[in-house]
Amino acid sequence: MKRACIFVFSGTGNTYFVAREIQKRLQQDMPCDLFSIETHLDDVNELLQAYDLIGLGYPIYGSSLPSIVFDWLDRIEPIQKHAFVFCTQVMYSGDGAEYGARLLMQKGIYSQYQMHFNMPNNLTDVAFFNWIKPIRFDKIKGYVKRKVEKLVTRISHQKPLKTGRNPFSRFLGFLQRGPYERFCPPRMRHSIRIDTDKCVMCLKCVELCPTENLSVMHGQISDQNQCIWCYRCVNHCPVQALRVFRPIKKPYLGPTADFEILSVWEDNR
Repeated sequence: MKRACIFVFSGTGNTYFVAREIQKRLQQDMPCDLFSIETHLDDVNELLQAYDLIGLGYPIYGSSLPSIVFDWLDRIEPIQKHAFVFCTQVMYSGDGAEYGARLLMQKGIYSQYQMHFNMPNNLTDVAFFNWIKPIRFDKIKGYVKRKVEKLVTRISHQKPLKTGRNPFSRFLGFLQRGPYERFCPPRMRHSIRIDTDKCVMCLKCVELCPTENLSVMHGQISDQNQCIWCYRCVNHCPVQALRVFRPIKKPYLGPTADFEILSVWEDNR
């Protein structure tokens, strides 16, 4: 029997939630394991050898990928595998999933299935996105289940599904991705702001950070200039002492009412 796995990076839970729904649906057809990219940078090649179908999921950053996903891709040694790619976005990413599929192709991993999922806004300190009304939890679950069913049905019947592959989507993706990849990552690393007067030294941000950017120095939380804008610390600081742009008023705590943020880097086998 064929075996599948999904590698996922999720900042605040949206992409992880989608990945879990895909995993549960795929398990009706074949064994499927779920791995966190941030905890499997070093053993990715060993894991890839054990599976027939590879899933890759990530949130979209300016029609591009989070830097930690680029790092994961760079570590992959060429291998012949089949794959599917999915991404989460606030509005429209152009060819966000197709871009990831093209990068996988460079490693010999061929994706016939790509899908985008519109999820709630987690950029809670970005004024541009604050007008977007949050989706009710029941609507999120129903929407994701419908799209997951479509994706997995296509995979099961080997019928390609390539969202974002058309010329218009590629053009819009290029328009966003070019400026983003040129200007944002260098500035991103230095962007986290810490209000030491508000901070209560609970160390939750240190625990949550996927890049070990935050640590304790001289009795205060300090950053190591490795921020990737995952927004975990910003949204889960209990006193809202962290921000990228401006102080937040209402944090985003996940796509379900009882979402546990620690789950985003746990494996599900």
